[in-house]
Amino acid sequence: MPSDNQTQKQTEQNDQDSWKSQMQGLFPLLAVGALVVVIYGFIVWFLLGNPFVGETNDFLWASVILNIILFVFVWSILVSGYVFFMRPLYTILYTAGKVLKHRKADVFEDAYAEEITRLEKDIELTLSRIENTAFLFPQLEQTAQRYLTRIEDVFETNRELEQTKKELKDSVSDLEMHKHQLELEKAKSEAIIQSLGDGLIASSRDGNIFLINKEAQEFIGCDLEAAQGKFIEQVLDVCGEGKRLACSDIPTHRALEEGRKVKEDFTYTMPDGRTVEIEDIASPIFSDGQIIGVVDLLRDVTKEREVERAQKEFVSIASHQFRTPVTSINWNAEMLKTFEDLPPSAEEAIDEIYTQNKRMNRLVRSLLNLSRINLGKLKFSIEEVHLQSLINTIYEDLQQSVKEKDLTWKVSDETDITFLNDRTLLRIVLENLITNAMKYTPEGGYVNVEARDSEEEVHFSVTDNGIGIPQDQQSQIFTRLFRAENAQDRETDGTGLGLYIAKKIVDAMQGDIRFESEEGQGTAFHVTLPRNLDQALEEEAKVDTDRGEDV
Repeated sequence: MPSDNQTQKQTEQNDQDSWKSQMQGLFPLLAVGALVVVIYGFIVWFLLGNPFVGETNDFLWASVILNIILFVFVWSILVSGYVFFMRPLYTILYTAGKVLKHRKADVFEDAYAEEITRLEKDIELTLSRIENTAFLFPQLEQTAQRYLTRIEDVFETNRELEQTKKELKDSVSDLEMHKHQLELEKAKSEAIIQSLGDGLIASSRDGNIFLINKEAQEFIGCDLEAAQGKFIEQVLDVCGEGKRLACSDIPTHRALEEGRKVKEDFTYTMPDGRTVEIEDIASPIFSDGQIIGVVDLLRDVTKEREVERAQKEFVSIASHQFRTPVTSINWNAEMLKTFEDLPPSAEEAIDEIYTQNKRMNRLVRSLLNLSRINLGKLKFSIEEVHLQSLINTIYEDLQQSVKEKDLTWKVSDETDITFLNDRTLLRIVLENLITNAMKYTPEGGYVNVEARDSEEEVHFSVTDNGIGIPQDQQSQIFTRLFRAENAQDRETDGTGLGLYIAKKIVDAMQGDIRFESEEGQGTAFHVTLPRNLDQALEEEAKVDTDRGEDV
């Protein structure tokens, strides 16, 4: 049986072996902790980017450092727990194992008294340590929970920052794209302004020039740098009716003061010494209802005015020189028709002269009316017009054709209307519509004239059951010199000017003309005119002069 000294030495040796075994178990634990820290560092590296190369976020890196400190602290507590608890527990289990290997009777022998005593002390020490450190476990659990929550918050914040970063990049891309588009639009607008065939001068609300194009530079003989900040009268020496215009009469200042579009012609001496006629259209620029500037469009109209004067002279000459012989021929033809005992051949010749002279008379009137319309020189002589009387007057001139073709002529009682209009021009419209209806209606057909009125408008229509207008040609019916194919096939004279002239006159009267037609079934023309032409023209003139440019 071993002595007490041997037993004690054996026990100490066993304790040393036990401690070495415990420490050997501690090393893997420490190694695992170090590995976790390294892995965590690499994860942070890839999630947040290389802090020595890419951009860094102070908040995120502070959070990472705090998390590492918390991790080391928790790991230290675990290692301490291993050192303080595992060693006594290992001793207890080791000793208990030894006891269980002996018989029950040997447990109480003196040889194990010291070992049992030491075991009791170890148990007491372990229980004491457990009691002294028990308060750490709730704190440790709370710390761990806060640690995990903090990690989740950091990753959530990182995701939000990444989303914000993406949105900011998208916004920057959109802004760059819009900036590029604005630059393109600006370049396009400048190119359009510079390529205008008319001179353009833009001035501020105070009348100071801030933009001119190339064409305007030719007018004023200087570039934008020299003209910028000046008033238009300082760069344009304009004259009207042979004298220099006052500042208040210049279209630019009138447009700014009156807040409406102003159009005037004036003479101007170019830098090369030529005297030209210029049309100046000054339009105010509006923004949110306020005038912020004015744009002047300058156009050299010297040649146009010369052509207009020539046309005006032609109209004046034609109205006297053409009408006189035509009227004379017509009067003599009518007189010859009164002679008796004329040979049949002579009567036929006189009738042909009379018919062709009337055609010539209509052609001359059409040409004169066309010239007036093209010149924009239609002048209205407004008076009270009785529609039914005017229709009857036209019928008296055309009744021979009605009888020859055995047409049914009907005028509704509703044509008994009186309104304010130009009797001469209105007769041209009605005469063209009624003449066409009679001309292209076969023998035995009908021509109806109907009308109705309202408080502000007068409506009348001319309907026939003639050859109609082909569907594919109806869009050209108001075109100058146009005649439908089925009209050309008939032996009827026509210039293709009647409907063109009628529409131009109706448009000038602020009215409307339209038609309905089916080939082989007939045509109905409808005209709507203002009841008071004088008032309608005044309102249109006011609207036209009030138009400005809004930006």
